[in-house]
Amino acid sequence: MAMAETPTEFDLPTSPQADLTRALLQLHAEAGRPGAGAVNSAIQRRVDRDELSTPVSRETVRLMLHGKPVSWMITESVALTLARLARHNEQEALRRFRRLWRAANPHHSNLPALDDSAECVLDIGAIESPNVAIPEAEIRFSLTNCTSEAIKVMSLELRPIRRDALQRTIAETVAGPIDEYYLSANLDDRLLPVELLKLHHLIEPNGTDGFFLKVTAPDGFTYEMELRATWKPLGSGERNETSRRFTVCFPAQSVAGLLRAARASSRQGGADAAGAGDSR
Repeated sequence: MAMAETPTEFDLPTSPQADLTRALLQLHAEAGRPGAGAVNSAIQRRVDRDELSTPVSRETVRLMLHGKPVSWMITESVALTLARLARHNEQEALRRFRRLWRAANPHHSNLPALDDSAECVLDIGAIESPNVAIPEAEIRFSLTNCTSEAIKVMSLELRPIRRDALQRTIAETVAGPIDEYYLSANLDDRLLPVELLKLHHLIEPNGTDGFFLKVTAPDGFTYEMELRATWKPLGSGERNETSRRFTVCFPAQSVAGLLRAARASSRQGGADAAGAGDSR
């Protein structure tokens, strides 16, 4: 049920608090104007799943949309939930409302940190393709907590994006040392995301943890992939950090992979011969 008598963004005066309310009304409209009870229920479900830390009553939701100032934690719960209902990027919404709330509450004693710099950095390091000594691909990466409080990493996914046939067979290379936290993933032909964490991982304030990931996949392909971490400061809403995309080569070594590479090479050779004949 849509919320009754909700003001429009054009009914508001000009002030930092009005700017915050105007942005909230716009997001509420883009979410389909859900009623206060629907917003309250959606927030409570996320609180129950430990995705948000602060429940919000339906009356508070109604008052917020009429311009009532509320705490940052309440604003965060409502903004993130409306962003999800509107199918918007929640982290972009969080950054936007953090700045608006700070502008409306400049003298508050507990201002949320601005997100002009990254709070969590997911950095890809060395990548080793499989070779005669190491049957799996090896990917080294790190997660850095740039905040002044501990964060909890709830999910860490390896996300395949695409793959291309690779006309290369396995060769010998030298392996590197193993890092502190060992992870593994097994990709198949469906190219589905793979969860890497069995338990939540805690990173201390301003700390960096290194990870050593071993990946198996059907050979004879080059894979494009990325890593995605879902994390949150303790007692706050969850956020996401996605790495740059990277490629990993799995040279042909199995019977199926070698046959696939041979067929591809044969097709390429035939195409080259046909091209040469056409040019004569």
